[in-house]
Amino acid sequence: MFDKTYRELFGGLPLEKPFFYHAPAALRFELGKPGSFGAPNYMNRVYERSFTLFEEIFQPHEEIWMVVYKHRLGSRHKRTSVFRTYVHKPAWSVIEGGLWREEDGAKTDRLIGKGQVRHMRYRHLIRALSHVDVGLKPAVAEECFFIHPIKRIVYHLYDDRGLDIAAASAHSLRPLYNKYNGWLLDYDREAMDRLFR
Repeated sequence: MFDKTYRELFGGLPLEKPFFYHAPAALRFELGKPGSFGAPNYMNRVYERSFTLFEEIFQPHEEIWMVVYKHRLGSRHKRTSVFRTYVHKPAWSVIEGGLWREEDGAKTDRLIGKGQVRHMRYRHLIRALSHVDVGLKPAVAEECFFIHPIKRIVYHLYDDRGLDIAAASAHSLRPLYNKYNGWLLDYDREAMDRLFR
């Protein structure tokens, strides 16, 4: 059910890393300042930018979908705690879950939930997602994609260095491109600028 609805909204855009490079219309934002990890305000900048961009897309009363991928090796199976820890039940529901992909002994479970933004602890979750590679706790190692089904926008924080925001059309991204242009990752700036010429 989710796959069919997602395809209707986003076509063939896969929910996988590197998300920016799979999307025909996407923005890549720099979070942590390169070369300044360990500086006193490094993580504060990561938090500020990731919260700001999330809150530009998602309003408290709006519906949000969250797709969580948990990777594991062999038969070890530990359920993800993302829904248990970061959303308020029963206001949220997990609409699909289970083994999604298996390749060369590596397994990926996928869980999909939906609810309202106001019923999730999104700031705590975003912090935990940004902590994975820097050794801070709590940390969430799962890949999380946040989807706005009405605006047809997907938000994916890949680590403390940056996040990708993709949409079904470049038109939906223009306000973010204009307002937060100084936060765009310079490495991919030319590709992003081409979208809006």
